[in-house]
This record gives sequence, structure tokens and C-alpha cells, in this order.
Amino acid sequence: MTDEQMQYAIEKWKDLSKDLEKAGYKSQTLPIEIVSRGFLGTSSYKSLSKLSINGQRRIKALIALAETAENYSRWI
Repeated sequence: MTDEQMQYAIEKWKDLSKDLEKAGYKSQTLPIEIVSRGFLGTSSYKSLSKLSINGQRRIKALIALAETAENYSRWI
């Protein structure tokens, strides 16, 4: 994911993030790149790290993300 794409994704959800923060929640936009046929970009790994999901939990989460992305990409 390029910096330009990352910034676009962050800007896209900026209003929702602000609304959540006004309501008293903490928010952080973590764009995740999923390329064709369910392959995950490095942004997935980085986002899980920022959420303190590490080790075996991260591996399981990455597998689940990849499987879900692959299943939903079959219509393409």
C-alpha cells in the first residue's frame, strides 16, 4: 500500500473517527491492504501489531483474514 493510498483510506474514515472520539471513544484508523485472491499486504501484519496481537494470536488472525478475503474474492 503506497503512502498515497494509505492517506486516502485514513481521510475516507476521518469523519467517523472524529464522531467516535466526540462520543468518548478512542479511535485509530488502520487501513488493511488485501490484494487479489485474498493475499494480505504487510499493512495487515503492522495493524495487528499496533493492536498488540502478537505471536500465535497474530498468526491465527492473519490466517483467518486471508481465508476470509479469499472466500469473498471468489465473486471477482
